[in-house]
Amino acid sequence: MDPTIAHAIQAILFSQSNGHTVSSQGRSRLLGEGALKYSDGNFTYGEVTPEGMEQILAPAIPREGEVFYDLGSGTGKGVIFASTLFPFKKCVGIELLPDLHAVSQEVRDRFEREIKPAFGNGWDPNVEFRQEDFADSDFSDADIVFAHATCFEEGLMATLQRKFEALKEGARVILVTKTLSSPILQWLTTSVCPFSWGSATVSCYRRGT
Repeated sequence: MDPTIAHAIQAILFSQSNGHTVSSQGRSRLLGEGALKYSDGNFTYGEVTPEGMEQILAPAIPREGEVFYDLGSGTGKGVIFASTLFPFKKCVGIELLPDLHAVSQEVRDRFEREIKPAFGNGWDPNVEFRQEDFADSDFSDADIVFAHATCFEEGLMATLQRKFEALKEGARVILVTKTLSSPILQWLTTSVCPFSWGSATVSCYRRGT
């Protein structure tokens, strides 16, 4: 789909939500309750743009019928953009913070109600959001996994690398800023991609044998 259309969809679905504010308030509340498993830095919020998401996913060469996951999906922008820009069978966002997850569920409801029927040409991406800890989640059916990992700490990155190594052969992993070091995860490309807050390096890996 043309990124111009993705921009229009963004305006419809996200104009009334501020992910940065929702994230900050949600983190403060959970920290006050002592309910965060990780340090606050792991929850630093950042957003993608339609153009950025297209550039991020292009090196992974998404194919029709594949499954996409966004780890730490926030309000759901990355998932919505992925579902509109590429022919995925299913796009799944995993977010731990309940406040952000609640926004993404509202976005999904509006996506199903207002966006998909407007096309009426068989375009029917399956969009799903889960409120859970992606370090414990099962995303083994993924063909492409994306994580905005800029502020992820070493312990969380080590956990994720083990999960990436367990993905099926041929699965691709895309990370913002952080890199992987594993004989099973073959480096494909590193590029600079735009985000709502600036630009950052994005590395793509392929799960080998």
